[in-house]
Amino acid sequence: MKQASTKVRRTIVVLVIAAVALGALFLMARFAYEVEDKGKGPGIVPYESGLIYKVRVLDTFTVYAPYEARPDSDKISSIGLAAATTMMLMALVLLNAAGANARLRRFFGFASAGLALLTFDETFALHETVGHNMHFLADVPGVERPDDLIFALYPIAVGVFAWRYRDVLLAHPRAVRLFAVGGFFFLIAVAADLASVHLDEVAEPAAGLCLVAGLVVITANVLRQELLTGPRPNRLAGVEDGEGAEGCDNHAAHIGAGSSAVRAADS
Repeated sequence: MKQASTKVRRTIVVLVIAAVALGALFLMARFAYEVEDKGKGPGIVPYESGLIYKVRVLDTFTVYAPYEARPDSDKISSIGLAAATTMMLMALVLLNAAGANARLRRFFGFASAGLALLTFDETFALHETVGHNMHFLADVPGVERPDDLIFALYPIAVGVFAWRYRDVLLAHPRAVRLFAVGGFFFLIAVAADLASVHLDEVAEPAAGLCLVAGLVVITANVLRQELLTGPRPNRLAGVEDGEGAEGCDNHAAHIGAGSSAVRAADS
């Protein structure tokens, strides 16, 4: 019990340090450059172009960067979610090919679909778009923006999924701890967003990092169990399960007799 408690504390400390380091790097990146000018075409570069930023880096050299190159926490989250979706989908394919437990396959199937939806939302602002086309949701008491109500459905769906497959999740304590810390960062991001504080730009990537790390732990454990250490059939070609050594001996004798018959026919 004491050892488990020590592991929990150690995990939390490591993740907090990682989150602080991530935040420090994020803030340092913001102070490491200064946008001196921006514009399109000849006003910035000697040819027609889209929006270009003139950036002074470390007060040493100048870089001209397109609008798409802006550092954005949403881009980092999208990349992480896309990677997690791909990982879960490939695990599902492998588990299907190996004929793994149906409940595990459903777990990875629903997880892949949910992560794909989150990736699409993070990349194309799905819930914002839906909310902006459902103005009547702003009349719901306590709701200022319709898209906030749409986004509130996501944690409910995640909670239902976690409860439905709690046996699968609880079989991986390390992943559960990572999810708990990720949930803590997610709450910080939500609170910062409501308070209009830029802390959510650090908390959101940290929460996503914990989510992906937890999914990696579960995927690695399940694949190791189902593909590497699972039951292996004691059969050669033509030997039925359960025959064991005797069946193998009979099969070998059968092959030997067939070979002798072939040699006799040749002679």
